[in-house]
Amino acid sequence: MPGAVLVAGLALAAVIVAKAPDVSVSALRQIHGDGTMLHEVGGVYVAGWVSPDWNPFVEDRFRILTLLASIVYLTSVTAIGATLVGTIRGVEGWPRTVRVLAGFLPGYLIVLVPLQVLFAGVYFVTAAWISLVTLPIIALLLHRRSLTVGITDLRSDPGRQRELLRTAAIISSILVLCGVYRLQAGRYFMVPDSITAFLNTAGEQLRGVFGSHLAQWDQQSDEWVFNAPLIFTSTQSQDYLFAFYATGFVALASFAALVFGIVHSFAVRRPRISGTLAMGAVLASSATIYPWDHVSLIGGQNPAMWLELPGRLMGIVGPWVALLLIGRLSPRTAVTIVLATAGLGFTTISGTAYIGVALVCAGSWHLLRGRGPARLRGLVRTWLVPALGVIAVLTPAFVFWDLHHVSSPNSLGWVLLAGSAAAIVAATLLALSGSDSSLLPQLTHVAPRVGVLLAALGVGFLLSNNLVGGFAHGQVRETLASILPGYGSTLQTRDITTTPIAFPTFTGQECQFTGHCVSFPYFLAAYGFLTILALATWLALGLRETTVDPGPRRAAFLVTVATLVASFALVDFTGADQITAWILTRFIEIPYYALLGFAAVAFVGSPNRVTAWAGGSVLVAWTVIPLASSHVFPQLARNADYLIRAVH
Repeated sequence: MPGAVLVAGLALAAVIVAKAPDVSVSALRQIHGDGTMLHEVGGVYVAGWVSPDWNPFVEDRFRILTLLASIVYLTSVTAIGATLVGTIRGVEGWPRTVRVLAGFLPGYLIVLVPLQVLFAGVYFVTAAWISLVTLPIIALLLHRRSLTVGITDLRSDPGRQRELLRTAAIISSILVLCGVYRLQAGRYFMVPDSITAFLNTAGEQLRGVFGSHLAQWDQQSDEWVFNAPLIFTSTQSQDYLFAFYATGFVALASFAALVFGIVHSFAVRRPRISGTLAMGAVLASSATIYPWDHVSLIGGQNPAMWLELPGRLMGIVGPWVALLLIGRLSPRTAVTIVLATAGLGFTTISGTAYIGVALVCAGSWHLLRGRGPARLRGLVRTWLVPALGVIAVLTPAFVFWDLHHVSSPNSLGWVLLAGSAAAIVAATLLALSGSDSSLLPQLTHVAPRVGVLLAALGVGFLLSNNLVGGFAHGQVRETLASILPGYGSTLQTRDITTTPIAFPTFTGQECQFTGHCVSFPYFLAAYGFLTILALATWLALGLRETTVDPGPRRAAFLVTVATLVASFALVDFTGADQITAWILTRFIEIPYYALLGFAAVAFVGSPNRVTAWAGGSVLVAWTVIPLASSHVFPQLARNADYLIRAVH
């Protein structure tokens, strides 16, 4: 049934879209559709996006020092993050290449607070060199035992030497591929438009505009803080774009590794195939009902290969990393987890919010599991939970169909929230009807840990100034400035303005920008693929497993659907302006990508071969076809040619 529903549903949605007279997928594609076009490397394609002005490869600008420092710095951060990755449930089954690459994004979060404090207290050039010297030392100390054992084994075992060389060659190839791709990814030369403000400020910082300490920002300063050690090694440096570029392509490789690894840990059967398909779907699949069309549905681009921002990438995988870390704390990793939690305060708030949702739901599951009446378990699992799941998945389709059949659409925002609530109720019923496994006796140990993590997150927000720069009328910053002089400077802003959110005050202008509700066929063109895929995934997850209780996976899927449905209400029914609505689509991206991962787990892990082949084939088609029909591969060739000429 899941495979049949998937194929038939996709066909029906495609027919509806094709026969609708008012639908133009090509017009929908024009919303950021130039991202898939072939571009000259280093060009300016949108007025005001002038990143090629900071091209590090022009004559007399590129420094070998920056290249060497980047290799040492990024490798050290990856090694520091590996201490957290090593605690993830199921990591021992990940391929060695995946384990190594996965460490960068956790390490990225871990070092943000120490760097912010260092640069706020010390002259920025001095702080840069302290960072570049200290982080490699910390990385070596964290891995001194494994390095000692590894070196001894390499000397005595030629097979280990060949294995190490093979792993190094694979990792290097992946990084080179990501680096060549990121050089000119669609209309972005090395970095997206949002980095332009950082690049302008870097030039001013080197000219002494902001004094002797690193400039601070009022929101989302993670890339600025992280790249500061590479940018400010000298007041004469001019190749600071290279730092953002290198961080971006290493983050892409790390993100791909984490997607593979997380799905590998969650998969019941065929974990490597599941991880590979999920990675391909998240990175490259088209969101539209026609797989040959790429349409951007999320601010900052989708699929994820168009997304450069490391903080956003970590936000996508963060909730699942958090779930896989539950119960795996050890004294060795406690500090890294606390620092990573504080680092979340520097990034976009959507990722932090979803990590909180994941942890709250996981705790609720353990507290509620098995506490319902035994006589209701069969009825709940067989009829009520499946029905509520179907209702939740189909609620957006109903709302954006009915939107054009009512005189006032405001009430439909509440329908979306009702659909989201249906999914939460279903997840709660699953917990109540599960086997009894109460963690109540352990609450005395859980509460202090939760308190520490919440305190760390609060400290991260205060140190980063992320949307809290004026907290307590600025007295917190004044107090910090008495200890760390950098906090006495004026906060810089990236001019991301938002309007107050009032629900429901639907105005329609958001739909003109996002395309969610221009018409029902337009909704199917943009979200029909995800809707049908989610529905079929839910049916596939309902199959009873003989070895693994499907309850937790089904509950996690339901919560994911609930957040997706609620995010539609947030974006389209809050009365926000177009810019705010586009920013709020970030709340869509995390459940959106998660549902692609669930599809890989449910279909590839199905005991029914027909279901597995049907789901796997659809995921492959929606990943390969858009790549083949876009200009990604010609752009890669053009990027490689440019890079080779630049190096020579």
